[in-house]
Amino acid sequence: MKLAEKLAAMSNEQATKEETALNEIVNFFAEKFENGEMMKRFEKRISSDILSERTLRTFLEYFSYSTGCLDTHFSFMGFQWYPEDRRGYIYKGTNLNRWYKEVLSRILVIAKQKFEDEGFSFRSYIDTKDHMYETYIVEISW
Repeated sequence: MKLAEKLAAMSNEQATKEETALNEIVNFFAEKFENGEMMKRFEKRISSDILSERTLRTFLEYFSYSTGCLDTHFSFMGFQWYPEDRRGYIYKGTNLNRWYKEVLSRILVIAKQKFEDEGFSFRSYIDTKDHMYETYIVEISW
């Protein structure tokens, strides 16, 4: 096998690993919508202030562990997905720091669809206060 063919095969294998890991994380959150847990959590978070404002604000975030801080995780509406090594950023042979934005983007698409299907308005934008990773502020209104 020529070196270029060998490298192409290795690249394809890496892409497959990344897609598998990415899908696993996204499916964790998609399942929370499918089994009704996400909407139950949403409803429990509605306080009198939120009810009068008609908007719930929450975060969709990724955080990679650093000493003295939180473990590596993806988080939305109080649900958190953690890799096996909570203090690492490698999951199933892939670097979460390299493709976390794609995971967040896919979760946003699912959340937007699910909340709009329930009759809510959905808006998301990047939190400019987070300078380490892309964190989204999500506003769900009625």
